[in-house]
Amino acid sequence: MCLECIFLCNQRTYLLLSSLAVLHPCVSLCFVKMKKMIACFLLLFAHTLLSTVMAKDLPGRHFTQRRDVNTQSLLQNACNSKRLDLVFIIDSSRSVRHYDFEKVKEFILTILQFLDISPDATRVGLIQYGSTVKQEFSLKTFRRKQDIERAVRRMMHLATGTMTGLALQYAVNIAFSETEGARPLRQNVPRIIMIVTDGRPQDPVAEIAAKARNSGILIFAIGVGRVDLNTLKSIGSEPHEEHVFLVANFSQIETLTSAFQTKLCVPHMCSEVEHHCDHYCINTPGSYQCRCKQGYILNADQKTCSTQDLCAVEKHACEQICVNTPGSYVCQCYEGYELGANGKSCVVVDYCALDNHGCQHECVNTEDSYYCTCHPGFILNPDKRTCGKPDYCSLQDHGCEQECVNTDDSYFCRCLEGFTLNPDKKTCKRVDHCVESNHGCEQLCLNTGDSYVCQCSEGFVINEDLKTCTRIDYCALSDHGCEHLCVNGDRSYTCQCFEGFRLRNDGKTCKRKNVCKSVNHGCEHVCVNADNSYICKCREGFELREDGKTCRRQDICKSISHGCEHICVNEDDSYVCKCHEGFLLREDGKTCRSKDICKSVNHGCEHVCASAGDSFVCKCQEGFLLREDGKTCRNKDLCKSVNHGCEHVCVNSGDSYTCKCHDGFLLREDGKTCRNKDICNSVDHGCEQVCVNTENSYICQCHEKFILKEDGKTCRYKDVCNSVDHGCEHICLNTDDSYVCKCHEDFILREDGKTCRNKDLCKSIDHGCEHVCINSNTSYSCQCHEGFVLRQDGKTCRSKDVCKSVDHGCEYACINNDDSYICKCQEGYVLKEDQKTCRRCTEGPIDLVFVIDGSKSLGEDNFEIVKQFVSGILDTLEISPKAARVGLLQYSTEVRTEFTLRQFSSAKDMKKAVSQMKYMGRGSMTGLALRQMSERSFTETEGARPFSANVPRISIVFTDGRAQDEVSEWATRAKQRGIIIYAIGIGKAIEEELLEIASEPSYKHLFYAEDFTALEDISEELRAQICEALKESPHQQDASSGRLHKTGPQPSAKASKDNDQCKCENLVTFQNYATSEVRKLTQRLEEMTKRMEDLENRLKY
Repeated sequence: MCLECIFLCNQRTYLLLSSLAVLHPCVSLCFVKMKKMIACFLLLFAHTLLSTVMAKDLPGRHFTQRRDVNTQSLLQNACNSKRLDLVFIIDSSRSVRHYDFEKVKEFILTILQFLDISPDATRVGLIQYGSTVKQEFSLKTFRRKQDIERAVRRMMHLATGTMTGLALQYAVNIAFSETEGARPLRQNVPRIIMIVTDGRPQDPVAEIAAKARNSGILIFAIGVGRVDLNTLKSIGSEPHEEHVFLVANFSQIETLTSAFQTKLCVPHMCSEVEHHCDHYCINTPGSYQCRCKQGYILNADQKTCSTQDLCAVEKHACEQICVNTPGSYVCQCYEGYELGANGKSCVVVDYCALDNHGCQHECVNTEDSYYCTCHPGFILNPDKRTCGKPDYCSLQDHGCEQECVNTDDSYFCRCLEGFTLNPDKKTCKRVDHCVESNHGCEQLCLNTGDSYVCQCSEGFVINEDLKTCTRIDYCALSDHGCEHLCVNGDRSYTCQCFEGFRLRNDGKTCKRKNVCKSVNHGCEHVCVNADNSYICKCREGFELREDGKTCRRQDICKSISHGCEHICVNEDDSYVCKCHEGFLLREDGKTCRSKDICKSVNHGCEHVCASAGDSFVCKCQEGFLLREDGKTCRNKDLCKSVNHGCEHVCVNSGDSYTCKCHDGFLLREDGKTCRNKDICNSVDHGCEQVCVNTENSYICQCHEKFILKEDGKTCRYKDVCNSVDHGCEHICLNTDDSYVCKCHEDFILREDGKTCRNKDLCKSIDHGCEHVCINSNTSYSCQCHEGFVLRQDGKTCRSKDVCKSVDHGCEYACINNDDSYICKCQEGYVLKEDQKTCRRCTEGPIDLVFVIDGSKSLGEDNFEIVKQFVSGILDTLEISPKAARVGLLQYSTEVRTEFTLRQFSSAKDMKKAVSQMKYMGRGSMTGLALRQMSERSFTETEGARPFSANVPRISIVFTDGRAQDEVSEWATRAKQRGIIIYAIGIGKAIEEELLEIASEPSYKHLFYAEDFTALEDISEELRAQICEALKESPHQQDASSGRLHKTGPQPSAKASKDNDQCKCENLVTFQNYATSEVRKLTQRLEEMTKRMEDLENRLKY
């Protein structure tokens, strides 16, 4: 009936219909309930959509016209049901020009014509490479030929380096893996690489190409232009004459099509002949090869296999013991060791961790067991497990004379009161208080038992302070009878006389002395008695010196001819000469010279003048040498001290320098700059074809049939229209160095500058207008019927206000969405399963930890936006110990726990803590933050509920740039521990890192925006995802019954009872939705097509 007409009408339409059935339960239900009416209606609807999409002028459409010439002959010889896994590897380097890249795409599209593309026949993948490798699509991506063709047409030129080896390695390791769509080797499906390259690779290729061939991959290597033939042979399979091809330019690459058709379409020999292969038979074009399973090697008969000693031939990396197993090997360890987590390294068995050792303090591993030890200051008890404090005083002969005292880890000796410990720390002596204390006695200290007393020497008495002493005044105590003076002694007193007197024999009275006679007065001239003493005097013409005894002449300098140049100074019986300020006395003791001769003469020194006795010497500053004239200076290294201007090397030469050039260069006439002996090979000359050296430069020249352009570097054909694939649909006209396309009468040139269209566009093209097409001067425009408005695509129409024109049934708000509408809920609510009514997003428990980037690249303003974002998420949750528990980490070069899961029990307190959070502003250690989140934040000690409670554990990780450490390991560990991770990247965040962090599927758990203004949109989607996680939680309860939901989405009773999904109004709603989505995709496709065409035109012209 209707489904049969689907197959009869259009197979592609059926595929679209099937995909719509997956998108909406209505369609799948209608297949059962309303097959005829609904399916036929959807057939017409889907066929209309598909026709609209297929009619678009997609990139590469001009290829189709050129291939039509050969299509019939190729299809006649198609590889019907041929089973191949074919991967194209395309050189997309800078040396491949844009129009040559288009020819490679055309070549691929031509090859595809004779291949039977399907999952059960030929599977095709495509890789292009430059400095990096880009997989355009894998062997499992497309099931239909037209999808592959469309992907090839849309492929963009990378225009970077030439990493051929990297591309081959990607093909071996990834493209031909079973996860990427390659069929297992046991199915004997030929694995083929077809690689196209135009230059010398920038990395090694021979080893990885050999690895690919040894793994059973057949390689066809196609070289274009000046490619290195030896490199090409190292890539291609043998024999080279069947697998290596070389063409002069990209225009000739199409000549290989028939050759490849012959090679690819030959029968599978493994199924045609008795191959007798022991393990695997691998088809090759026209033949086959035998291969062995991993761990086996092919014998000399090239058919049978024998086991391989992998431990001997492979780098097994076993740390201790390697043991062969069938087709593989395992690592083992010596006794006392166990295998590490990587299965290769060995670690000492940790018996202390494996056994209940019972050690009170510490457990120490041995080779085959363990033993207990104690902390310092403790000893092991007889049970060999517990520890106690030792009694050192009783354990040994301590040697203490009086007392022994135990400490934590030893003992010490102590003395009784009144005694002190000797230096041997064992014996005691009585305390000497007079020595050890500050007794304060002025004269004598006397020990008394446990103290001391002060005493005085003979002739003294102790004062009231019992410390100081006072001499006894014998003169005052008796009638001494002394005439002049009484002087106290130690035990008595004595009489003394005044100066100039002496004591008489009675010992009390005094008489005057003749001093000059009685003493050695020392007067040089005359001694005169005076009272009780004497004075010295000098004869006439002399004066007394300062010693009061000797004499000198009154002024020698005036009395004799002294000869002093500056100053004569009397000195005792003679004189000395002195000099004025700034001068020094010469050796003759009379004449003077200047202290600084450099200041007093015109020395002529260029740098520094240094005094040297009566003369001077010139010196130079550091880095300079004195010239032969003894005055001027020259630099030790002129090359460093002057702007010599030498382009390559400066060489010092006496007082000057010379310039020299590196090997391979010559000095120019200016004596400073250098030129290359072979300039063409030494610079990026930019000549498109030929570079010719001249004396000091080079010139560009062109091959025959080409002429040099005005830029002096690039070349053009003399007759461009006959020399290149111009692509003009009607007429090609040569210009000076290019060409222009023109059209026949009644046609005008399209914007692509190549194809032509009828002047009446609305009649001549598939304009795509949904309602009305209106011609203009050079184009056309679409218009809509009354009650409709034109969409942004400029072609389709939508109702002005769907929400007002239908009974939408939205509980909170209805939002127009092109030809349909969607319902939305207020903040903190989400749509129920009926997509109309709302419920609060607080119906289940959740343990949620934010991991927030606080690095320097974020900036304080954006950090505030992130804090608002966190607060917005908190608003959707019911914060309480029984519902949502939330923690937060901020990370930079270190990780800071802002609050744990157990810290706050209300949203108010939590939002306050978020608002007060201080910005760290340093590095970006994302991996360290993931580790702390994984190992600590979700522990029960920090507030997480136990695993047995089945509470969802969710982490929201926010980052704005590349991490400075490894994130993959800790993200993987967190996910293995059951933590669901949502990754949010802003700005410079790296997609690969976000994919490593986020849980699967990434489209649900990864969010990215170019700037912080998009956080609000991300917040809305993230809230919905968290609500979805709550809904699917085993704790999620039915609001009406209080019973637990089953895991996964369940259709509500109301939806199944009152909402028949196949009612007309619901079907129309879905049709409107599907139409809207397809139109959006079509619009995006057209925008991307236009951008690609603009880019292509800029690259060409």
